[in-house]
Amino acid sequence: MGPLSPINDLAGVLIQQYADDLDKSLETVFQQELAEAKLGGLEKVQSFISSWSHSDDYKYDLLAISSESANKLLQGEFRTFDELYESANVSPNDKEVYVLYREVRNQNRKEEIYIIETLFLNE
Repeated sequence: MGPLSPINDLAGVLIQQYADDLDKSLETVFQQELAEAKLGGLEKVQSFISSWSHSDDYKYDLLAISSESANKLLQGEFRTFDELYESANVSPNDKEVYVLYREVRNQNRKEEIYIIETLFLNE
């Protein structure tokens, strides 16, 4: 672009900075709304998750597990999330505990990791 090249470069930097600020603001809003939903209990969290399900950046889900699996989880008996997921075969009448977890991409290992956020008792 000749003499306009420095202006073009500056515009690119400013746009990138604006996009980063926007991402941080969205993350803050998301975390605040999630915290409020957690205070409201299981139904509020279920509603919150379904309202954000369209976003690939926020992959949250609830997993129903038995109280026995919850005890094993708290005692550290599961080495991987897959082990917890496989033990989550509960009957419809036995959905006592729900695990709120999120899926995050580990850029270093190029794999998905799971972070357990909260446990909810279905009372």
